[in-house]
Amino acid sequence: MIGLESKSKRNIAIQLCVPAIYENKYLDGIIDLNKKYSDYYCYIHEVYGSLKEDIIGNLRPSYSIKEISFSKLKNYISKLHRHNIRFDYIINSTLCPMPIDPKIKPNDILSFIHKLIDIGVDSFTVSNPYIVLLIKRHFPSIIINASICNEISSIHQIKEFESIGVDCFILDRDINRDFHLLKRIRESTQKDLKLLCNSPCLFQCINVQYHANHSSFLSVSQFNNDKNALSTEKDIKKEHPFCIYYCAYKQFANPIEHIKSQWIRPEDLHYYSDMGICLFKLDGRDKSSDYMLEVVESYLCKRYEGNFLYLLHSRYIKDMNNITQIETNCNVFAEWKIGIDNRNLDGFIDFILKREHNCNGECKECAICDAIANNLVINKDWQKQICQDLMIKMDNRL
Repeated sequence: MIGLESKSKRNIAIQLCVPAIYENKYLDGIIDLNKKYSDYYCYIHEVYGSLKEDIIGNLRPSYSIKEISFSKLKNYISKLHRHNIRFDYIINSTLCPMPIDPKIKPNDILSFIHKLIDIGVDSFTVSNPYIVLLIKRHFPSIIINASICNEISSIHQIKEFESIGVDCFILDRDINRDFHLLKRIRESTQKDLKLLCNSPCLFQCINVQYHANHSSFLSVSQFNNDKNALSTEKDIKKEHPFCIYYCAYKQFANPIEHIKSQWIRPEDLHYYSDMGICLFKLDGRDKSSDYMLEVVESYLCKRYEGNFLYLLHSRYIKDMNNITQIETNCNVFAEWKIGIDNRNLDGFIDFILKREHNCNGECKECAICDAIANNLVINKDWQKQICQDLMIKMDNRL
């Protein structure tokens, strides 16, 4: 890493919430990174994760994350605690467990929560208000985060969730560049606010709930134990939801969507911490250890050199110099040959702030993203082939 921001430059502590990957290499890696960057007022505050599947579920299909037992998860959490890192358990399924399986009762959920607290879980990220109320009634001191699935984007929503016991709000990713709204929300509550930094999702995507429901369903143990639902895990992996192809086509056919997407660069964290939002979440529970350690380090040192899109998804090509090479494998699950040099994004947020522009979806009234999109580099042959392939995949579903 180069260009590290020194301790003397800023003194507001930025706290990262990073995904759990159940490998010793990764666990040791994030602990070492916290030590390495201890002088940069940015540290890993929390690791978040879940079991492969459970009775409530979350936003990761069970096949996409590594298996871990209760006993091994306890050891994992204990090691994090020894290094002053918290563990947040994710139960942010957008489905309610009771209708999925009528045999599940509130006591089953409470027993599960109690078991997690016993092994050291510090907090829970929840999307279902009923689950929030249930946990807070029986475990009033446990910390509850309102999930990004709740799409919290107003002071009214903040107050409603506060009233049922939420302690921290993971705000709707689509307001990451609405600085006037973020400031008003920050001033409206003493509770913690958290922003997701590296989501590759489309801005104001119409498939958000559909995709969340699909992933939630595939993370619930009752569904995965039903042999009549799908014959094998291999069948589940092959059955990608329609939105995977739809959203990929929209991004690759219209590259400007990569700029509209509401990411936060490592270099731009201070704009948010300066207004009092200091918690930042990094996506990637389903990624490799090596990749996520690269992403985490970039945010810890608040600097990245290369294709910025690589920080959003490991399939984006890392080396800008290789984007225009001849493409032989045009597959949506292979390498994506599009990128933008991160240095070309320097000043992007400054420009938004100087224009006093609120990024609220009125794109025809604004040309900020259009100007930045001129710096995108894309392999035209790859683009043509991948868009054709995606169109075929969508047509086959319709």
